[in-house]
Amino acid sequence: MTRSSIGGGRNAFATTSRAGPITLGIRREDPERIWERRAPLTPDAVASLIQEENVRVLIQDCARRIFPTSEYIKAGAVVHDTLEPAHIVVGIKEVPLNEVLTSPVDGIPRTHLMFSHSAKGQAYNMPLLAKFVSLDDTSAASRLLPTLIDYELLTDDNGKRAIGFGYYAGVAGLIEGLVSSAHDHLSMGVASPFLQLPRPYSFRDMTQLHRALSEIGDRIATEGTPPAIGPFVIGVTGSGNVASGVLDTLKHLPIEICPADQLPALVSNTRDIKLTSIQVYVVHANPSTYLEHKNGLSYDRRDYYDNPNDYSSYFHEKIAPHLTVFVNGIGWKTGFPRLMTTSQLSHAVATSRKLYGPVRRLSVADITCDIEGGLEFVSHATKIDNPTFRTDNNVQVMSIDILPSELPLDASTHFSTKLQQYLKAVVRQYQSSREESSDSHIMQALARATIAKQGQLEPAYQWLSHHLNAVQAVDDKVLSSSEPHQNVLLLGSGMVAGPVVKEICSHPEMRLLVASNQLAEAERLIAPFENATAKFLDISDANQLQSLISEADVVISLLPISLHPIVAEHCIKLRKNLVNASYVSPEMKALHNRAVEAGIQILCEVGLDPGLDHCSALALLDHVKSQGYEPRSFISFCGGLPAPQFADVPLGYKFSWSPRGVLSAAQNSAAFRLNNKEYFIPGSDLLKSAFEQVPISKTLKLEGLPNRDSLPYAKEYNLDPGLRSLLRGTLRYPGFSSTMSGLKEIGFLDNSTLINPSRWSELPFKVLGSRSGSPVRDFASFISCLSDILPSYASDDVVNTLQWLDLLNPSADSHLPPMPDGPRTPLDYLTTILSYKLSYGPGEQDMVVLSHEVIASSKQACVNAPEMVFSSTVIEYGTTGTTAMAKTVGLPVALAALHMLKNKCEGLGVHTPATLRTVAEYLLVGAQRHGIYFKQSMRNSTTMNSSVESTLLVSESISK
Repeated sequence: MTRSSIGGGRNAFATTSRAGPITLGIRREDPERIWERRAPLTPDAVASLIQEENVRVLIQDCARRIFPTSEYIKAGAVVHDTLEPAHIVVGIKEVPLNEVLTSPVDGIPRTHLMFSHSAKGQAYNMPLLAKFVSLDDTSAASRLLPTLIDYELLTDDNGKRAIGFGYYAGVAGLIEGLVSSAHDHLSMGVASPFLQLPRPYSFRDMTQLHRALSEIGDRIATEGTPPAIGPFVIGVTGSGNVASGVLDTLKHLPIEICPADQLPALVSNTRDIKLTSIQVYVVHANPSTYLEHKNGLSYDRRDYYDNPNDYSSYFHEKIAPHLTVFVNGIGWKTGFPRLMTTSQLSHAVATSRKLYGPVRRLSVADITCDIEGGLEFVSHATKIDNPTFRTDNNVQVMSIDILPSELPLDASTHFSTKLQQYLKAVVRQYQSSREESSDSHIMQALARATIAKQGQLEPAYQWLSHHLNAVQAVDDKVLSSSEPHQNVLLLGSGMVAGPVVKEICSHPEMRLLVASNQLAEAERLIAPFENATAKFLDISDANQLQSLISEADVVISLLPISLHPIVAEHCIKLRKNLVNASYVSPEMKALHNRAVEAGIQILCEVGLDPGLDHCSALALLDHVKSQGYEPRSFISFCGGLPAPQFADVPLGYKFSWSPRGVLSAAQNSAAFRLNNKEYFIPGSDLLKSAFEQVPISKTLKLEGLPNRDSLPYAKEYNLDPGLRSLLRGTLRYPGFSSTMSGLKEIGFLDNSTLINPSRWSELPFKVLGSRSGSPVRDFASFISCLSDILPSYASDDVVNTLQWLDLLNPSADSHLPPMPDGPRTPLDYLTTILSYKLSYGPGEQDMVVLSHEVIASSKQACVNAPEMVFSSTVIEYGTTGTTAMAKTVGLPVALAALHMLKNKCEGLGVHTPATLRTVAEYLLVGAQRHGIYFKQSMRNSTTMNSSVESTLLVSESISK
């Protein structure tokens, strides 16, 4: 191996003389990033590299990438699952930890190029950086660790970014801001022209986007914007690529540039509203328009950067109150004044309302997505499928952090063009005979962008070493006992365990033991993680269970609800804290005093429903009360469902968690209040008591079932006992309840009678025969008996369902799973067949919907004032390898356990997030950090959109 140097320093990566070609690998992006469709290289760029640089190119197949894999194959690339032979690996975003290739190729270190998001010491990516660094090891082996080059650090000689997606973030961010503002206006009963504007990802390319925006502009020029909004004013900050993308895109509208100091006169001029409504006003606010020296001196750029603490921002007074949409494209650093603080936003909102009324209100598009940065109120990044959130003062904020991925074709083409010159230089470094053919400026830029090589941090980034000390990668599964760590015991390895394992193991100080009666499943879960082990556990073996619990600092139980009290008894005896996601059963509740005496906390209901439903409900109710309103109605619905495109099956349902749990829940009794009338639904009648329509989404048709006893939640949520409506329900697609009710009527949900069919095609006959008391021997007698129990429409539905399940087709018996041994209940058999026939297949997505509605009246309003409808909704879709149900149940469970370990338990005994507010807040913030965002909205109850409460009132499904 030979080495060369640049400017007297170490080379950016090791070089070697090779007879064969260098191999370049193109990664598929992390499957968890479902919207990431960009590619670092186009097929044309691949063809160029192969022809001009004698490079062999491998590519991982990816069906969501903007360029089909077939185009790369035509360009000369070869599909490869792991990219193991690649010397150079390129991608866009960070590599999942378990996919980082660190071993050398034939004794030659690799080079990885990506946006690693580690150069600023970002804690969440230190485990990734640790894969490239061996701080205390200078052996030959450590020198073979790969080189890490970060695109974000590629700069020209003047320090300007040389490669990136800023321009496309600006384009997409503007469009998202305009669309979001239209939705905001619609919630107030006003239709903006931008309501017809598709979101950025809907366009094939920017040509289509520009055409659509121009059509909107033509409509504005002829029809104008709604008078209720007033002049449509877009504020833009920034002077870099982001702002350029915004301003260039705005040229496709009929715009007029407005100086910042003329904003008040423009917006307050109601006499010329017809004239001002036929164009869009743009104010490009540079720092001199809103920054002032604290001593009253005018803004001086050089002085500002030398003495930032001497300046204050008055954006909230001079500009924000007069804007319709604010598009932020300016960065922020610690020590500089914020563009707008949270309290300043409140001032701007109050000023706007006082000057222009409630309809004209600000909508924010923060393209920088600098969390709690220049815009202090930007509390978190949002996702493309849930792009906005509302601040405490009801300002809508769009803060999508992967905006360029909404324009994957143009963004990828641009990026590929910029990247090629640097990538060719890297290739030539490996081909040492061609090294001198690379431009010295390019080589110096690559050197500046190198964070780590040969197992060591580069000089400019050696300050990161103290961040790495805690997360330095190790080869052993378990660290030596001399290193401090905390032990987590996870009981169970079922459907929701994956996210629990992933989250716990992302904390290097944690040691996780997964104990399960399905050892192979447990070992599969822990395989990617170095700080996890698996062990077989028979839960009936009390001695083994007690031994495992005794070694844990906290215990997580994902076992069936009936087993939680058994685990809790051991935890009380051994004084260990316990977490589970299930409802507090009477048996668990009875352990409260003993848990208090033992000095432990048993935290229940920390999944989705129950769990995040408590956390988000409490947050929404706090928001309602902070706005000066008093809740009159609280209605909440939650459901795990197939994504719509995968729901065309019987019941409109697939199972992402225990089928027995779903079937059992369909027989729970329920109690609730609706419009001052209380209802009690016995479990035997629950499936007959569905609400036929629950209008949570404009695009999803859903029905609802009351969920258990809702009435105690008035106390748990600190609501007025006289609340007129109080209901918690479960969501299903239409038809679920009627079909399941039919199956129940003929005996399939019976959990007490034992039957013993010899094959699956006998099961319906045995079930119905047991139910009717008369033998059913063939299909004809089955139909005859069925007609005596069910009306014809329900009978047809049940028959169609059983036929789809292949339970009425003797020839299908060989294609179904083996019959369970011995006599079982009808519910046991139904659980088995539904697990087999209605499980999620490869590539199929599930979906979780959770929505709260609070109808409230103002404490100060007159008697006839309209009520306000507040809502909080999250719709989460599953990703490759992780269902939405698993994520939304498993993640809160893991967060709750981590909270126990890192914070002193605030309450002893048996608790839930509804009784421990700090836990509820912690789980909600943690969920948001992992991309689970609740979108809040507020609207007048007199608008055209029906409330959930009013729709349920007209349902004919409730027994009067």
